[in-house]
Amino acid sequence: HIKEKMDEAGYSPIGIEGYTADEWILMDYDDIVIHVFHKPAREFYDLERLWTEAPRITIVDEQTLSDYLNSRELE
Repeated sequence: HIKEKMDEAGYSPIGIEGYTADEWILMDYDDIVIHVFHKPAREFYDLERLWTEAPRITIVDEQTLSDYLNSRELE
């Protein structure tokens, strides 16, 4: 669903990894990197600990994502 919506918004991934493992999917859109985990893998890798300094946004709907992506284009 994420890839479909990003495609519709005109964003192409640099790369997508992990579809075959099905526990952790990484989607690289250059300035945005999306990690989709099954709960055990998320707890094991604990990426939040590694990225404590990174800005966080909460995507609550498609408009929030669109607004965020559009604001990044202006930088």
